[in-house]
Amino acid sequence: MVDLAFVKVPGCLCTSRIIAATTTEEFERHVKQDPAFARRFGRPIIVGEPTTDVALTIVGEWKQRIEEVHPGLTIADDAVSAAVELSAAHVPDRRLPDKAIDLLDDAATFAMLPTIHQSGSGPSKTGLTLTREHVEAVLQEQYGVDVALVGIDAGRLRTALERELIGQEAAVEQLVSSGITVLGSPTASRGPHEGQRWVYFLAPWGMQFELVSFPEGKAYEKDAAVKLWHPGHPAQ
Repeated sequence: MVDLAFVKVPGCLCTSRIIAATTTEEFERHVKQDPAFARRFGRPIIVGEPTTDVALTIVGEWKQRIEEVHPGLTIADDAVSAAVELSAAHVPDRRLPDKAIDLLDDAATFAMLPTIHQSGSGPSKTGLTLTREHVEAVLQEQYGVDVALVGIDAGRLRTALERELIGQEAAVEQLVSSGITVLGSPTASRGPHEGQRWVYFLAPWGMQFELVSFPEGKAYEKDAAVKLWHPGHPAQ
């Protein structure tokens, strides 16, 4: 189900009153438990997730609202398109259009942060244009998705993964040969877990998994009496 507040409010704010549940679970919890209340609605209408084309129209209507919240900001059309396209491709656990609106709004907030710090009290009144690059940066910050890596050819992807995920050659080969979507570039841990590298990837059914590699152990293990079990050294 999709939150009708996001779909209907922009075009029907003054003409319609709507009571809606975002999910079937919310309907069960807040509406169906009261039979007298539920009877007044008759048969529930299940609204499916909109297509990317429809979501693009909805998010476009929200563009002005986000600009009003961030004075001095102009949102380019390519930023709106990127919010819909990238959220649809890389945020599988949420639904359009709300995930695209949130991504665009977060990108606007992050883009305005330098001007907020410089002025001390509020955003700068000098113009700032929000572009696709801002949306991509927020996608990588929040979800670990490096758009520059997603979509590169299999050979380059294999080289990038093998360089970082030491000791995981077979796993890397399986990911690449199966056409699995890799979400971002491998990341090196810091602190006690230094020596560990990991990367997220998306299963064909939409679930996100993590591939972890620490063939030489982690930093804390040098002085630790107890170590994590390692498949390469099962007896230790």
